[in-house]
Amino acid sequence: MEGVNPMTYGLQKKGDNTMQTNLLRRDPILEECTDGKDLTNLFKNYPILPFAGTNDASGHSLLKFLYALHRNSPTDSACVNMICDYVIGDGVVIERINDEFIDDGEMQVISNEQKNRFKEVIGLGRIEGNILGLSRKLLSELKVVGNAYLILSLIETNGQRTYEIKAVSQDQAFYMVDKETKKTTDYIAISPKWDEDYLKLNTPLILRKYPYFVETQKGVLTTIFHTKQGGNIYGRPDSMAATTYKYREFQDADYLIKQTDSAWVGDLIIEVEGGDPENDSELGNAQKMENAFTNKSENPLSFLYMERPKGATPMEVYQVKPNTNEKFYEVAGKMSAQMIIKTHGWSERLLGEAAPSGLSGNSYIDELKTKIPLINNLRKRILFDLNLAIENVMKFMAPEMVGIGINFYSNVLDNIEEQTNENPNTAV
Repeated sequence: MEGVNPMTYGLQKKGDNTMQTNLLRRDPILEECTDGKDLTNLFKNYPILPFAGTNDASGHSLLKFLYALHRNSPTDSACVNMICDYVIGDGVVIERINDEFIDDGEMQVISNEQKNRFKEVIGLGRIEGNILGLSRKLLSELKVVGNAYLILSLIETNGQRTYEIKAVSQDQAFYMVDKETKKTTDYIAISPKWDEDYLKLNTPLILRKYPYFVETQKGVLTTIFHTKQGGNIYGRPDSMAATTYKYREFQDADYLIKQTDSAWVGDLIIEVEGGDPENDSELGNAQKMENAFTNKSENPLSFLYMERPKGATPMEVYQVKPNTNEKFYEVAGKMSAQMIIKTHGWSERLLGEAAPSGLSGNSYIDELKTKIPLINNLRKRILFDLNLAIENVMKFMAPEMVGIGINFYSNVLDNIEEQTNENPNTAV
């Protein structure tokens, strides 16, 4: 299979008027997601699973495309950044994370001594970018490409125990495939760079998905956690349905920038008389203009050139206006933004956009209340693996602290929760 399109791979033609057939006919994203020869050969020569497609018809470029969309779509970037702000919050609190500590129906209170001991143990190791920075990176990866990877290393040197927790991005992590059965394993290969020249000199780190640990070097046991959004082996971002709208935001901006900078779309059509075909010693009028005013010259101007036969009517010039209709871009941009915001489950008001407030006196807070389930769900997904990693650290370094973990704290959300508890008739 050549040129596999991971956006439509697996769709079958079932008639002349089906959505599947229309998608397969023309998809402008196809070229963006089709792997080149080097990347295709990588998956044929190494037992790793591409982000999309198969080893024989890989569509791994979809991953690069998703990262590029996030960088070039203002609305997508704003949604991810704002959601990360609310989910990760302002700080971290220490709390019980295991039901086995419930006594007589109530959770046991953590003493100050336990909190201090917890902080002491955490301080003995290394968490990449501190807890909040690490958590934000995990959540951003989950939102942008649908996958988040967390690596935990338990280290013992000369009787001293410590640990390391860090995140790794999807473009560095591949599931491995069994060469004989062709089935995907629970081993994950990690490398900062994936090209054959680099791999010949640098062997990837091979880890096994939690709960299994591998000894990566003497005295170091390492495992990897994988959180994903839907999908099969690899997840997909929850805003995947808005991919074309993110691309449209980039297209509109790219067109306007190029047109303003260099008028890359010709704005004149010039029809000229051709030269005398019997006079080879002199360039015809058409070729003279071509050498001066078209993209065949070293410094072309924005002319579109057409030639008429010699002896035809005199030269004529027509002006072609580029599409700079303000209303068109305003409406198209708003439509794209709305679709992106909708797939993220967010709202225009929470992004700072003006929106009708109805009879509510505090529409922003009311809007935020409706997003608390989304925020809490994302918190749980990030905290699940993070607290599992912390639990293993405590088993390794301070067994008496097992069952104590962390949660995120947000001043805004906690104040809203307090107000809601005081007024139970307030809808959340």
